[in-house]
Parts: sequence; structure tokens; C-alpha cells
Amino acid sequence: MTENNDFFEKLLAPLPVSITGLRALPLSDGWYRLEWKTESEYNNDRYIIALSGDGIRFTDTGSVKSANTPGNEYGFDFKGLAGNVFYVRLSQADFDGRNSVLGTLAIRQESKELSFSLYPNPAKSFVTLSLPDADGAQVTIYDICGRLVLDWQVPQDRLEETADISGLQPGMYTVKCQSRRDMMTKLLMVR
Repeated sequence: MTENNDFFEKLLAPLPVSITGLRALPLSDGWYRLEWKTESEYNNDRYIIALSGDGIRFTDTGSVKSANTPGNEYGFDFKGLAGNVFYVRLSQADFDGRNSVLGTLAIRQESKELSFSLYPNPAKSFVTLSLPDADGAQVTIYDICGRLVLDWQVPQDRLEETADISGLQPGMYTVKCQSRRDMMTKLLMVR
């Protein structure tokens, strides 16, 4: 009776890729460059780059063909995801179809913190929202119980927007201002 040593051969086989460096560099306008260096490459078909907003569910965004020789430097440019933090994962795919993760990086994006002002506050009939830049924003107002009472989009080119709040009952409200990259809330008192 002969034993199948295939399991042990695979277990003792060298890893397909050994990397010595993995980093993500910011470029401009939300673009990044993933760079990595390899010490060795064996039976490697390609590298797969995947992105995730939560670090759990990744979506492939591109691939780079492997040189399949030792000592190479690679790079891949990609557009970052919305949000303050996202994740980029580098994997390799063997010629035989097997994949393995080589590394995952968390990327914290620098963002201009959204700020806005409300006046007058307390307000009675109208409230003016003032934005520091004309980036546009979605504005929602919630009552003390968390119910949505007003909702509108500030146009891209507008730095101020006035809202009619005459239909609101006196009390405290939460005003949420959401841009493409950030969110901020303020309290509004209605008389």
C-alpha cells in the first residue's frame, strides 16, 4: 500500500511570494498608489488589489501581472473609497488557481472637517445654514424623538441656505449636515 504524499509536498513547498515592503502613498484628488517589493516569486500568476470600507467585505479593484522572478517592485494606482478610513488588501494568485493574502493596510484619509453654522439660534420662522465652502450638502432636521421633520439638498454653488421652519413646534431639534466625505450635527432651538 502506498501513501499519497501530496499533502506533505504542498506543506513543505515554498510560499509562492515573499514580500519585503507594502505601503500606500497618497497621490491627489483621492487617488493612492499601492507599492510592494518582492523577495521571491514562485508559481505566481498575478497580484490582486481589493478595497473595503469595513475591513471585512473586500471588492477586487484591479490586478497586476507577476514577473514571477525574484526581487521585483510593483505599483498600482487606485481611487480611495468614501469615508475617513478604508482598507486595501494585496493578494496573490497562483497559476494553479489558489490565492493567499499578502497584506492589508488601513488608510486614514485626511479630510477637511465639515463645519457649518446656524443662525439665528434660537429661531422662530427661518434658519440660515452657512457652509464654509460650496461643496454642497444634504441637510436633515430631526425632532427630539428622532423623527425626520425637514430634509433638503444644498446646491453645490451655494454657501448659505435659508430654510422655512415656521411649521415646526417650539422645542429642540438636531440639524445634521452631510457632505460627500463628512457629517456634523448641531442643536437648533425653535421658539
